[in-house]
Amino acid sequence: MKRTTILVATALALFVLSATSAVAQSIPERTPRHSFQLRLGYFFPQGEGVLWDDVGDRFTLAPDDFNGPTWGMSFVSAVNNNLEIGVHGDWYGQTVLSEERHFVDEFGYAVVHDTTLEQRPFAIDLRLIPGGRYRSGDHGRSRLKPVFYLGAGIGVSIWDYEETGDFVDAGDPTLPIYFGTFKESGEALEARVLAGLEFPLSPGFNLLVEGRYSWAYGEFNRDLVDLERIDLGGAWGFVGASFRF
Repeated sequence: MKRTTILVATALALFVLSATSAVAQSIPERTPRHSFQLRLGYFFPQGEGVLWDDVGDRFTLAPDDFNGPTWGMSFVSAVNNNLEIGVHGDWYGQTVLSEERHFVDEFGYAVVHDTTLEQRPFAIDLRLIPGGRYRSGDHGRSRLKPVFYLGAGIGVSIWDYEETGDFVDAGDPTLPIYFGTFKESGEALEARVLAGLEFPLSPGFNLLVEGRYSWAYGEFNRDLVDLERIDLGGAWGFVGASFRF
C-alpha cells in the first residue's frame, strides 16, 4: 500500500506540473487563471461492509452516527475556458459514544466506549465547465458569469479508526468487562466524482457550492473479528469561497 501511495502521489504531481505549464498558452490575458478555495461541509459515510455490519450488531452504532462536519482547501488552475485541474485536501473526524447491545455490567449499567473515525483525503481532479467560465465582453475583456462544473478525480485518503472504552469478552463464560483500545490506520486509494456551482461576486471572489461522492476502502484487521476492508466512502457536501488570481 505504501508503494502504491508513493506512485500515485508522484503521478499526480507530474500531472499538475504538466497541466500548469500549459496554462500560460491557453488562457486569454487579463483574466484570473487560478483560484484558492476554502470550504466547510458535512460528510455522510456510506458505511457498507463487514466492519459496519459487525459493530452495528454488537453495539448501538450505525454509519449515520458518523455524519459530521468537514473542512478543506483547494488550488485550482485553468487549462482553458472549459477545463480546470484542482489539487485538494480535506479533514474529517467524528467520535461517537456507543454501548453493548446485549450486555450490561453487574449493576445493570450500560457498557460503553468511544469510536473515532478520521479521514484526511488528498486528491487531484479534472473539472469540465460545459458553458465555459468566461464569456466575451467589450474591448477584449471577459465578463464573469455563474459557473457549473462536473469533475472526477483520484487520490489518497489517510485514515484512523479507534475504539476506546469498556468491552465485554463474550468468549469467556464469565463475561468479564475489560478496558481496551483497538486502533487501526492506513492509506487508501480514493476515487471521486463531483459537481458544483460558483457564483462570482467580483473578478477575484466567488461563492461556491459543491457535492461529491467518494469510494475508498482501507485494509483493516482487529482481534475480535476477521475483517478485510473498512468502507471509507460516502457523500460530501460543501459551501465555501474561491479567491481568484
